[in-house]
Amino acid sequence: MKRFKIDETCRIPIWVQLRNYILHLILSGTYREGDQLPSVRELSAELEINYNTVRKVYNDLMKDGFIATERGRGTFVCNEKKAREAAGADVVDVMADDFIDKCYEMGFSSREIMDVFERKLGDRL
Repeated sequence: MKRFKIDETCRIPIWVQLRNYILHLILSGTYREGDQLPSVRELSAELEINYNTVRKVYNDLMKDGFIATERGRGTFVCNEKKAREAAGADVVDVMADDFIDKCYEMGFSSREIMDVFERKLGDRL
């Protein structure tokens, strides 16, 4: 099983970090269709975060079609191809969050990060 990670010093809320990380694991193929995720209780204990935080993440991922819970069996990754199609802007959100986090870690301001995005988008027009 892939070890989950949370950065408590990051500005991004814990539930968003966890959602993005699980989404990354699914979209990158680390978790494949049918793979079982840890239970909400197991993951909340492992990460030492509130049970309701993990439940919120799982509910959000279920709503978007990435995972499904089977009563009495656990939580499983849904069809990756369908999940990828359903992802749409979610994939971009995950990549943008990673980029922004790295920029903040390097000491860039929000304005400097926006300037990079605007310049790069302008180059493509």
